[in-house]
Amino acid sequence: MNFLKPSINNPPKILDIFVLATAALVTLITLVWLLAHSRYGIDLTDESFYLIWMANPWIYPVSVTQFGFIYHPLHLLFHGDISLLRQANILIIFSLAWVLCVVFFRATINDTQEKTLFWRSVSMLTLAGVTATCSLIYFCTHGWQATPSYNSLIFQALLLTSIGLLLADKTVSLSSIIGWIVIGVGGWLTFMAKPTSAAALGVVISICLPSAGKLNLRLLSVTVLTAITLLITSAWVIDGSLMIFIERLRGGMEAVQLLGAGQMNMFRIDKLLTGDKERGFLLFFSVIIFVVTCLAASEQKIRMLAGLGFTLILAITSLVIISEYTLYPLLQISETYGSHSVMLILAVPLSAYTFYFVLRRKPFYKVSNNQWAIAFYFAVLPHISAFGSNNNYWLQGTLTSLFWVLAALVIFMPAILARGNWQILLPAVISGQLITVFLLQAAMEWPYRQPQPFRQFDNVVAIGEDKSELILPQDLADYYRNVQKTAQQAGFQAGTPMLDMTGEGPGTLYAIGAKAIGSAWLIGGYSGSDNMVKALLNLVSCTDITNAWLLVDSDNPLKLSPTLFSDFGLSVEQNFEIAADMNIPATTIARHGIPSRRLQLWKPVQPTQFATATCEKKRKPL
Repeated sequence: MNFLKPSINNPPKILDIFVLATAALVTLITLVWLLAHSRYGIDLTDESFYLIWMANPWIYPVSVTQFGFIYHPLHLLFHGDISLLRQANILIIFSLAWVLCVVFFRATINDTQEKTLFWRSVSMLTLAGVTATCSLIYFCTHGWQATPSYNSLIFQALLLTSIGLLLADKTVSLSSIIGWIVIGVGGWLTFMAKPTSAAALGVVISICLPSAGKLNLRLLSVTVLTAITLLITSAWVIDGSLMIFIERLRGGMEAVQLLGAGQMNMFRIDKLLTGDKERGFLLFFSVIIFVVTCLAASEQKIRMLAGLGFTLILAITSLVIISEYTLYPLLQISETYGSHSVMLILAVPLSAYTFYFVLRRKPFYKVSNNQWAIAFYFAVLPHISAFGSNNNYWLQGTLTSLFWVLAALVIFMPAILARGNWQILLPAVISGQLITVFLLQAAMEWPYRQPQPFRQFDNVVAIGEDKSELILPQDLADYYRNVQKTAQQAGFQAGTPMLDMTGEGPGTLYAIGAKAIGSAWLIGGYSGSDNMVKALLNLVSCTDITNAWLLVDSDNPLKLSPTLFSDFGLSVEQNFEIAADMNIPATTIARHGIPSRRLQLWKPVQPTQFATATCEKKRKPL
């Protein structure tokens, strides 16, 4: 097969444009599909934790991640509307990804010889938007968690940093200076999301800048100054003092160490989480993408048309999956497969590097040092985003799968110059788009800690103090209504302090508008859970502790020990009394992670100055 014979002034063909237009339609429909489902479901654990954090982050004096402060203005803007928060998160991620893809093509394609490749052309801007579709895999990894969180902040921060890195240059120009400033903003946001990822990002950038020939110490000082200025400003806004902010970080790190959940085991190599079926599909997709790319890259017209025809079929398949989902799932995806299938996106880089291996000896096919540096940078970014997580690094890294796709596309850039147009990118980009749509369908079929597919949700319920309306399944909707009614009848008022002793998750507290004290989630089930909770409560005022209600579940294996109150001179039996019992159907518990069949609300016995004074006396000094 005669690959990529150099050609001059080879304008885009009508079929190329038609395939690209179809792919653009897929991207648009996929976005609408996601935005329309932003009202569906809510998780009682992680998502509720994110929402509580965003609503009032200043009540927690220690924290490793500061995403709650960053997203708090967004929470205020939308008045706590969960659906709007999710939609904003979707659009922010996609918009930043689109800008990154545009800048990526600008940085990796040398279009000085081929004016038809001008990166600001409509075709290239459209192709960038189609490529950005792969950023939506973020909403697939953990089964559709669209609410803003520290994970989304890391992704958005790395997108910004990458835009800046591609714009930055050794020479002084307006775009270069903007790039160096954006790197500083992205680095600051990465630190605010997860300091461990920020540290790893600094190491990788320090390697990539000289490798790409972009290092300029004077301009680098602009980046450093930007990051330091933003960090000091945010420290003042959050705590009114840089030293107090440092104490916040130190206290948050100590709490993580006390919990013992595995976050401190950062330097490790995790296994690729794929079974035989997943590996089979990964190999199948890789071969398909490779073959179609070879056909599309051929100088023989019949083979080239066949390649573009197969690419068009891939785009149409995405449309079929989306259109069929609301009626009946096109593919019967098991829960286990759905949770691990995010690794399918690795088919794009596998096929791309196989293509490079075949063509690397062609005289016109030479990847520059700058392009290799860019490829390396994007290849490791997903692991940077996962660094410091107690999840499998490969699985956590798929939240930012777009970076693996971009690392693959770098390989095609010399071939684009040789061929004279961008059609060689279409098979890889549209295949990534198809995989994204497939994974989104899997996520909606098996949403995180939800009992059934979104298409079967049919109950509208107002959740939380802000009365945000969501569409839920019948049994979960009944649970929320029951909790809200029971708490109201027991005399509970929104904004009252509450301690979640179940250890399961703060969703119930969020539903009734309680003020979660100590932490947005007093997580149980770990060897150090009780010690961590004691340390966190030691930072809470005794007035809040003695006035707090309790959410109790005596049968839950994740429950927190009631003896922890002894450190504050309190006793559950003496200082609290049962205010309400809630009997939960067993089926609801099994499918939603609701604590137990018998959930209890305990309210404080009329607090006295004596109880508060005893708490102040007994608590351990800071």
